Amino acid sequence: MPVSNHSRLIVSTVGTSLLTNAANDNAPDRKRLNDLSNAKVLTGEDEELVVRYVDRAAATLATDNLADVRRASAELNGLLTLAREESSTNTLDQHMLITTDTALGRRCAELIAEYMQAHEMSVVGTLVPGELTTATRAGYQEGIRNLVKQCEETFPGYQQAGYALVFNLVGGFKSLQGYMTTLGMIYGAESVYLFEGKGAELLHIPPLPIVVDDQVLIQHAVPLAMMVDGREMIPAELVAGISQVLVEADAESACASAWGEVLWGRIRQKIYRESLLDFPRLQYAKSFERDFQAATPEQRIELQTKLARVSALLLAHDGDRAPLRADGGLLYETYRDRPSDGSQIDHFRISQGDRVSCIWREGELHLRHFGARNQVNGNP
Repeated sequence: MPVSNHSRLIVSTVGTSLLTNAANDNAPDRKRLNDLSNAKVLTGEDEELVVRYVDRAAATLATDNLADVRRASAELNGLLTLAREESSTNTLDQHMLITTDTALGRRCAELIAEYMQAHEMSVVGTLVPGELTTATRAGYQEGIRNLVKQCEETFPGYQQAGYALVFNLVGGFKSLQGYMTTLGMIYGAESVYLFEGKGAELLHIPPLPIVVDDQVLIQHAVPLAMMVDGREMIPAELVAGISQVLVEADAESACASAWGEVLWGRIRQKIYRESLLDFPRLQYAKSFERDFQAATPEQRIELQTKLARVSALLLAHDGDRAPLRADGGLLYETYRDRPSDGSQIDHFRISQGDRVSCIWREGELHLRHFGARNQVNGNP
């Protein structure tokens, strides 16, 4: 394999092999560690058991015997094999770990990060998606949703900075491999695996980017925006005709699936920049439409992200403004002494500097102006 000479973000999934391998000579303890794999908190004898094997694993990692380190940790086995292929550790590489929201997952990630940092591998962070365990199906699905959200908040920034993505999937729980492989395709990442066996070589799966039909997302932009950026369940009838890959729905309500969130994240800025979406319970005055046309692409993105939230809240609460006032990101308030046709004029926050003025009528907001705070406040 050629030596890598460019910047990479190497993302390694972390399991509990470091602890269970340390207990190979004690079958009851190894079984107990496996039984604790989904525990978020450890107490009493369980905590003592885990600390004992954390100490044993740390002692193994502190040796200079790379063969012992490889046997101890599947994750490090993958990274050390990758370095061996390239003859050295690439100093341009940055590393990130992904582990489960469990006590054992966190302990193993800490041990691996400490080893990597001691051996000149730059660890920039560990992602621990909330609720990511296999204890229950519902919890696991929520954990995957949080994983996808954290990946979308993290990986694009590195790619924009010129980093190539590599997913080291040698370690970690098997239940994550399918999702991570698919995420690798979405982000155009190379994935590496390692089959068991002495002297085994890494299996490299080159970037196989998924080509998404943008028209499908554009066609359903409003409900996708309300579910993802609006952060609310929406009526099931609004997602009729949308692929089940993108949404999770029952007879009454729907939310975006993990894949729906990441695919919407891939195209949302393009859609928000181009045209004003027709969100439910929002009406646009001509003056508001002119303000939108005059706004910068960045302002349009920020605006429509907030409009998705406003629309979703109004729809979820039957037009009641109280949830808007309670939302700290909107800072929804009523102007004092600003009557208009007998109606009070309200306003809410888009960003640090931009505001929207509006009038509430029969469960709908009629948006009047958008722009700089002083400008809108001076002429709402």
